[in-house]
This record gives sequence, structure tokens and C-alpha cells, in this order.
Amino acid sequence: MNNTTTIVPSASSESARFALEIRGRLGNDEIVIAVEGNDDVRVNRKLFKKNVTLIRTYGKVRLLNIDRELFDLYPRNLIAIKDADFDHLNGTGTPHENIFLTDKHDMEMTMIDEEIADSILAEQLKDIENFDKICSGRELIETLTINLREYSYIKWLNDVCGCNINFGVVTMHGLGAASSPIHIETALEALYNNEANDREEVKKVSEEDVITFVEKHPCEDLALLVCGHDFCSSMLEWMKGKGVKNNVTRSGLEGMIRMLYSSQKFRTTKLYSGIHAWETKYGRLIVA
Repeated sequence: MNNTTTIVPSASSESARFALEIRGRLGNDEIVIAVEGNDDVRVNRKLFKKNVTLIRTYGKVRLLNIDRELFDLYPRNLIAIKDADFDHLNGTGTPHENIFLTDKHDMEMTMIDEEIADSILAEQLKDIENFDKICSGRELIETLTINLREYSYIKWLNDVCGCNINFGVVTMHGLGAASSPIHIETALEALYNNEANDREEVKKVSEEDVITFVEKHPCEDLALLVCGHDFCSSMLEWMKGKGVKNNVTRSGLEGMIRMLYSSQKFRTTKLYSGIHAWETKYGRLIVA
């Protein structure tokens, strides 16, 4: 088992606090990787050697606010891995060369592929008659990302325009993402009918606003657009709709994806290429 060390800073800490917590480790020539949350720690424990210390920053804002001086003072000791979110689509980079982005929207969408989806379906649907004829992993990925396309565009518009919409008030089950495409009108109605979005700071956008945004922002690779948590929630609902009766949760499904994701797959990513270039530059071998 990989025994990568993990530091858990208090949730209220900001960049200055992180600097105090990790400066000593950096000074001792330890290697630190900052990641956003618990799920990132779980997957990176598998992908990196045990000589690496992982730090949760509890969100991308705190990750990006890590004192840049630390990256400059300890370039061979400190790197960070950030979910790309909409950065690739927005054409934006990171504030420091030692902060690396996932290839797709997030790590979940980077990991999921036809082979992994097929393995999960084979295990979860094995007790269902003719399960192998129901759907392939490739077909399921294509179907669910298409179903989530317009809803994900609303999230992208929210990111670009700072609308402050609370997306946690809806579920993939409630929106029907497992069975049919989520339409813009349906999604906006569900979002704005919740009191959590009845706040002064929430900017109301219309269906026409979203349609115009979609037309101006074409996206051919939906894995850059769709959030992995939304995808996994939809996949879970899809499996339940096919008769899977176990108590697998979204977190459990994401855990299956992490378990099936290999170091060999990781080494084919742009994320690995960036980190490997850092390894080569500074002579630090950290990938398992």
C-alpha cells in the first residue's frame, strides 16, 4: 500500500496559514503536492510515491491562493494539481508553472474511459439478464455527457459571468439526466425555484442568454465541459434504472473509478507529461 503522507489543514486557514504549515517540510527538502480535496488525495495516493506529502486546500480558491513565494522559493519541492473546471475552455492557464491542470474538466472525467465504464457495468449489471446487450461503456459515456451538455453550459456561463448560482439545490435524479437530455428551460426553472437562489447576489439568466452563450462557445469535447460528479451521479441513476439494487453511492462509484484507474493510464495524460517534465528538470522522481 502506498503510504503517502497527508496534511489536513484547518478549513478556515488561508494562504498565510498554509505557508506556515508547509514551509518547514519544504525546508527539509520534502516534496509537497497541494490538491483541492479528499477525493484528490485518494487518487493521488495511488499515483505518487510515498515520498510525497499531500495537502488538502479545501477548494480551488485556497489552492490558487497558496503564497506564490513558496513556489518560487521551493520550485523543486512544491507543486499543485488543480481540477481544470472550465480553464481549458476559457483558454486560461494557472498563476504558476508548478500548478498543473487535469486533462479534462476534473480528475473524475480524466479517469473515466470506455474500458473502466465497461468494467463497472459488467460488475454492477451482472445479475441482470442479458446485461452485456444493454449498453457499452462507450455508449453510456456518450449518452450521459450529451444529456448533461446544456446543464453544464449553464455552469460554464455561471463561471464566466459570476452569476453565483447555487447548483447544489438540484440532483441528477430530479433533473432526469440518466434518461434524457436536461434542457435549459427545465434546469433554470429547477435552479431558480429554490430559495437558495433567491438571493440578491444571484444573477438571473434567461434561456435565451444560455442559448446565445452556447452558440458563441462551441465545445466538441464534452469531457472538458461536464463535471465528473454530475456524470457519476447520472451514471448511478442510470444503473438503478436498469435494475441495480445495491447501495452504491456516488462516492462509492467514484471510488470504483479510482480503483480501476492505473498508473499506466495516468502516464498517457498531459497532466503526467507536465509533472514528468518537472521531475526531469529538478531530478525528483515522484510518480509511482
